Amino acid sequence: MVYDVHMTTSFTIAAPTLRSLLEGAAVAAGTDKTLPTLNAINLEWAPGRLTAVATDRYRLCVGETSVAGLEDSGSILLPLDDVRELVRALPKPKRGLVASVTVSGTERGVAFTGDGWTRNIDTLDATFVAWSAIMWDHENERGDVNRIGFNATLLAGMAKVPTEKGQPWVLNFKKPEKPVIATCHLGDGSDRIDWRYLIMPVRLPD
Repeated sequence: MVYDVHMTTSFTIAAPTLRSLLEGAAVAAGTDKTLPTLNAINLEWAPGRLTAVATDRYRLCVGETSVAGLEDSGSILLPLDDVRELVRALPKPKRGLVASVTVSGTERGVAFTGDGWTRNIDTLDATFVAWSAIMWDHENERGDVNRIGFNATLLAGMAKVPTEKGQPWVLNFKKPEKPVIATCHLGDGSDRIDWRYLIMPVRLPD
């Protein structure tokens, strides 16, 4: 992944999809402002795909969606407070709503431009954690786990991630000492967001 302090690409995405993507990832973001790399959302792009990631070291949320026209790769780190302000400005998902946002680089960061409005966010000059290194293959590496411990607050956080009404989260286990990966999705077609919500287990007494 190429890290860009200043975004060098531009693309357009459905505004409600971007809102849900950022809102969901923000659930796992750290709240300690003395740790700005964790008090942030990492927005990553690759050909045809856009990903939002956040972590507080105990959980990690990844949302991925498809975006037409994206041809290069990179990432920018966005302060959490600025992301929350942007989310409030974006429309909520609504049947029949057609609204888009253009995301483009500026001299100091990134601009989000909708119909008659623009939000500029200064990106952080920092490198996000190498989150993919702790994401095991939940499709092919599941194991038998008889006993595992969790922080209930981290489990409850999944309910704040935007998903389809009644859509279940699927918990995938590998080993008692390995993170659990929960999966779910929102929407269908080009606006679909695939979620992975990783939770670190709690060490249990023998």
